[in-house]
Amino acid sequence: MAGPVFMIPSITGTIKADQKEGIIAHYQVPRAHAAGQPTVESLTARATAEARRAPTQNLWDKIWRDRNGNIAVWQTPNVWIIAWAVLDIVAIFAPSKHVASVAWAIGTGVLIIWALLEIFRGACYFRRAFGLLVLLLAVGSIFNVGL
Repeated sequence: MAGPVFMIPSITGTIKADQKEGIIAHYQVPRAHAAGQPTVESLTARATAEARRAPTQNLWDKIWRDRNGNIAVWQTPNVWIIAWAVLDIVAIFAPSKHVASVAWAIGTGVLIIWALLEIFRGACYFRRAFGLLVLLLAVGSIFNVGL
């Protein structure tokens, strides 16, 4: 025997709940649809359609391609790589050893930041692995260990 049925207003509509059976149904408020807001049915249909359109990627595609299916091995340099290159050039052509060592230290720090960003936010597995390799080489260069 079912308990009393309650009609509970919610943000998206009204929930019909039974004390013993739990939620029975969710009813959409008609005025939300009239106000131009999407209904629960339209949101569900849109999410289902997007899930069907989402490309499934195998491991090979995840290594070389981003989420949109574009090959993401090379991209234009961002501000971290440009800053590292400028600081490296300054370190090479610096008039004093002190300026060269400061530029090299800051440049290595910038390169480590870039590598960490690639590891955690890289577009594909190749870029993440490349970020890890650069991080290992940069940390190794700090301790005079590496290639």
